[in-house]
Amino acid sequence: MYLSEKPRSIDLYKGEGPATARDMIIEVTTNGDLPPHHQHHHHPPPPHHHQQQMMLGESSGDDPEVKAPKKRAETWVQDETRCLIAFRREMDGLFNTSKSNKHLWEQISAKMREKGFDRSPTMCTDKWRNLLKEFKKAKHQDRGSGSAKMSCYKEIEEILRARTKNAYKSPTPPPKVDSFMHFAHKGFEDAGISFGSVEASGRPTLNLERRLDHDGHPLAIAAADAVAASGVAPWNWRETPGNGGDCQAYGGRVITVKFGDYTRRIGIDGTADAIREAIKSAFRVRTKRAFWLEDEDHVVRSLDREMPLGNYTLHLDEGLAIKVCLYDESDHIPVHTEDKTFYVEDDYREYLARRGYTGLREIDGYRNIDNMDDLRTNTIYRGIYRDGETVIESGYICRHLNLCNSKQQSPMATVLVDPNSGFCSKTMTFHSLRPPVSLPPESAPVSLADFLFSTLQSSPPSPTAVVLIDATSRRRIPYSELVFRFRNLVVSLRTRFGLSKGDCAFVFTPNNVYTPILYLSLLSLGVVISPINPAATVPEILRLIRLSKPVIAFASSDSAHKIPSLKHGVVAIDSVEFESLMGSQSEINENRGIKVNQSDVATILYSSGTTGRIKGVALTHRNLTAAIAGGIRPVRNSPIVTLCTVPLFHVYGLALSLRLMAAGDCMVITGGGRKFDLRKMYGVIEESRVSHLALAPPLIVTMVKDTAIMDAYDLSSLEVLLCGGAHLSKSMIQRLRKRLPKVQLAQAYGLTETTGRVFSTIGPDEAQLEGATGKLLPNCEAKIVDPETGAALPPSTPGELWVRGALVMKGYVANEEATAAALDSDGWLRTGDLCYINNEGFLFFVDRIKELIKYKGYQVAPAELEHVLNSHPQVVEAAVVPFSDEEAGQVPVAFVVRQPGSNVDESKLKQLVAQQVSPYKRIRRVVFVDSLPKNASGKVLRKELVTKLSSATSKL
Repeated sequence: MYLSEKPRSIDLYKGEGPATARDMIIEVTTNGDLPPHHQHHHHPPPPHHHQQQMMLGESSGDDPEVKAPKKRAETWVQDETRCLIAFRREMDGLFNTSKSNKHLWEQISAKMREKGFDRSPTMCTDKWRNLLKEFKKAKHQDRGSGSAKMSCYKEIEEILRARTKNAYKSPTPPPKVDSFMHFAHKGFEDAGISFGSVEASGRPTLNLERRLDHDGHPLAIAAADAVAASGVAPWNWRETPGNGGDCQAYGGRVITVKFGDYTRRIGIDGTADAIREAIKSAFRVRTKRAFWLEDEDHVVRSLDREMPLGNYTLHLDEGLAIKVCLYDESDHIPVHTEDKTFYVEDDYREYLARRGYTGLREIDGYRNIDNMDDLRTNTIYRGIYRDGETVIESGYICRHLNLCNSKQQSPMATVLVDPNSGFCSKTMTFHSLRPPVSLPPESAPVSLADFLFSTLQSSPPSPTAVVLIDATSRRRIPYSELVFRFRNLVVSLRTRFGLSKGDCAFVFTPNNVYTPILYLSLLSLGVVISPINPAATVPEILRLIRLSKPVIAFASSDSAHKIPSLKHGVVAIDSVEFESLMGSQSEINENRGIKVNQSDVATILYSSGTTGRIKGVALTHRNLTAAIAGGIRPVRNSPIVTLCTVPLFHVYGLALSLRLMAAGDCMVITGGGRKFDLRKMYGVIEESRVSHLALAPPLIVTMVKDTAIMDAYDLSSLEVLLCGGAHLSKSMIQRLRKRLPKVQLAQAYGLTETTGRVFSTIGPDEAQLEGATGKLLPNCEAKIVDPETGAALPPSTPGELWVRGALVMKGYVANEEATAAALDSDGWLRTGDLCYINNEGFLFFVDRIKELIKYKGYQVAPAELEHVLNSHPQVVEAAVVPFSDEEAGQVPVAFVVRQPGSNVDESKLKQLVAQQVSPYKRIRRVVFVDSLPKNASGKVLRKELVTKLSSATSKL
């Protein structure tokens, strides 16, 4: 820590009047414990002089005088000084300037401690150098006048004279002090170096008020004073005598370090530890506080003797600042928050012990924090403690929420949130129980590419670490090549095609290892990317082009012919031309001057169209930033390798690829062919030692169905299955877990309109709850609303799911009516899904509200009936749709895919359902089909089934 004023020091030479300015004013008293040769008589100063005078230790400006410290402190310093000189005199003959004398200073330090002066070897060394420097300065100021009368200085002179006699056999005149100054390159172990603490006026400094960081004694003489006076750390000075003159020069390497209003010159000829200690002493940095140097180009430099000379700025670790919410435990009412700053783990442990806590918990979190590394700055926590084996904490937690969008709330309000479900009964809103995630200020011009690479640089992978692998060609792209190709492609896109901010680019290709690089390059320029399904027909493409208005398209060679004429044409992503775009180097930063705001549209994705016309979903750079933020790379013995089988034109694959690149993890890309090969997937898992597999529910159905193929491959590396894009029935989950018991199934719930997942299961514990699709992600809120009345509902009550937060889309492109229908004035997105959130904060999907079957006024959820049908061992999968009925309004009809060779018939399946559901939910008809129509993400196209059913009935 630093004082608000400059360090003060004792003036050993200055008197009240000019006539006595050179007289010594420290009175040295006789101490019978010292050796006899150290006892001398001293001349007291004139009575009109102050014995001590405090001075500011800065080397510039006038020094104001302050009141002298107490006599007892003066005596203490004098006794300490005399002891040090005595012990050094005893051992002076043992010191060797060509070898390390550390062991000798350790012996002196031990003797000093026996006398009651707690001084480390380093401090003894520094103080001896200070004394030598002060002695030399006094002699220079008083050449032959005899004013240096202090006994300790006389003894220093006697030590030096004795050393001269031993060193030279022939008689020589008394040597200058410079003759005995020598610099040892091994560090600061040579005691013969003449160092000292002097101000610009030549006055030595002794600080009696400032606390020393390396020792803590208020009366220590620090080497920092020498730096303050002379500008260079003492152990990096070298005194080189001139040609018979009294000049002083330093022959080593020196840097200038600035911190606030203080500037010091630091010698860097020593080791890294020596340089570090010099900086600590110069600026009085306490040992627990980390620091670093930054040069004029804002580059952080390592401390070593080879570092460039120049000016540096000292930056201190500001510590980790948090707030702890304190409660009145009797009423579970938050009383106030306490600000705390921790620098090291010991600080945190000491605080917990003092409060009686076993740890802290985020105010909106779900896990205990028992070490400092897991704390997050500027986050509010509550304390927890144990009574036996039971964790005791306040029943409700205090949380500060940004409610600026709400017309009925103040901008900052304090609400009570259930720590289990995240539900606030006051606002009827569910809040995330995940650790909070920091995002850039909304007004900051930060593109998704900027944020992604800044995240990578904060914890960069090895330059040789592979980040992208093509599962088909085995093409491997390391991290260094990813950056190289990205930068070149950015320049090429701007210079060759003139792409600029606001342009739109079609991406019309199957999964390709270069697609993520293309996405990043376009986003960096502010170009809107519009990926579409490569299976789209020409009429569909024309409709999407009218919607997004692209100026260029990137397509595969076999699908480029489908794209009509565009302003900048079509580039084949699997061509030599595209390779050249990524390989052409340029020294010019063509990306300079492009300002991409977080509110700018980054991508236009397209809703599935299962319940209506296709809509263009506009997602911003902030939406994508929120989707990839907060990913913490776990400490593992082996790297994370994710096999991406989902399409990169879908929000699932797009967000996943960006998130993996931001974390520096390896992604294996497959799915480029028109038909998926299960054997190829298993082979890639075995060959690349895949740990995470991202897939859609239809592929899980295929895996469970064809278990014989799975047995032929080594899938022992597989740890997690990432499943999303469509609903997965409970029966299918059970069958999968029976087949792969050691693999976690991580499910997620999300929409294109929420930039992918907004609820997700994290960790093995959450994955165990069947049917749940996880907990709310950070920076998000949720509501469960009655579809009929619009009233918000409590936990465990089904209703329409509404979400709000940084992940929610900007709106639908050129469709204000659809945007207004989906987003209300407070930013809540109506998902159209019937769900409920239980008392533990887990989301359970029931069904699409538009797909609910209305039977005589009752609501029948198709998903419930599909779960029962899928539980039959001879059923591969099933889908239930409504069919118009004159009497009942609608009745449930099931489309079923049977196992090959199965003999299950309609009556058996109807009976199975009738035994497990209410009468109004019973299946009225079963239609057997070879497969169910689905989109790319795995959702069943129910409209096609309804159309097929109506067509078949009309023919009958």
